[in-house]
Amino acid sequence: MNSQIQNILIMVSAILASTQIPLKDPSVLAARTIYISINLAVLAILAYVRLRIAQVKDTTIIPSKPSEPNSKTPSPSQPSTVQTHDLHHLHILIKSQLTSMAIVALMHLYFKLPTPLLIQSILPVKNALESHVVKVYVLGRPAVGELGRPWEERRGLMEGVRGLFGKGVKESEKKSQ
Repeated sequence: MNSQIQNILIMVSAILASTQIPLKDPSVLAARTIYISINLAVLAILAYVRLRIAQVKDTTIIPSKPSEPNSKTPSPSQPSTVQTHDLHHLHILIKSQLTSMAIVALMHLYFKLPTPLLIQSILPVKNALESHVVKVYVLGRPAVGELGRPWEERRGLMEGVRGLFGKGVKESEKKSQ
């Protein structure tokens, strides 16, 4: 099953489950405690990956793939090493984790919404375990096949939708000419 569809199913399930839990009660701190402990565990996993990357120090050169014409990120002009490539992807994962923590903190503390705590108690673990860096350095899977470097950036759900509509517009323009 597609990762984005799994995320949507997890969100819907968490929203339905949150209606059964009295999260509005200020004496119930379980949701906050679970959210904080899970995010600390995910950050600890990412710190462990950082440590493993530093220990391995793989300086094997990775040939760069040519960038797509419509890509927002340009292709690097020179090939990178395995270590810099993995650190780059780890930093993207850490930035994503910290951004989601900040958004959930805003939604929960300022807008008093408890549901994001429950949703974001599940998704960070799933996203961390599905990342290529964690699969290679924590789960010990060999970096061949799907995990072979260079790793492509994961496309978000909205980018996929834009891609579908972009293709449809381009095809209709070609037909009209």
